Amino acid sequence: MIRANNAERRLANAQNQLAAAEEKMAAMNQRTTAADSKWEARVKEYEARLRAAEEKVKRERQGYKERVVELENQMKCVCFCPLCPRLGSTNASNDCVSDLWSLFSFFSV
Repeated sequence: MIRANNAERRLANAQNQLAAAEEKMAAMNQRTTAADSKWEARVKEYEARLRAAEEKVKRERQGYKERVVELENQMKCVCFCPLCPRLGSTNASNDCVSDLWSLFSFFSV
């Protein structure tokens, strides 16, 4: 009978320790769940910021490309020859150079 009582007491102690450990584990799980959800929110926020920054860079690059094309077209269309009557004209073409060569060839004869 004493053996049975001791065994029952040990069983009760073990069950109490198990219950205490499970409560402790549940409390730890709640804390880690809260911490994990905070980290997940931070990660989502940073991912959203990253996407926004990538889109901004993409738009800026596109704008720069368009500006470069615009400036190249301006350079193609404007004559900067100091002797050309079309100086600053937006209708200038490469025949301005041939006009200058004909002018120089006239003076060199």
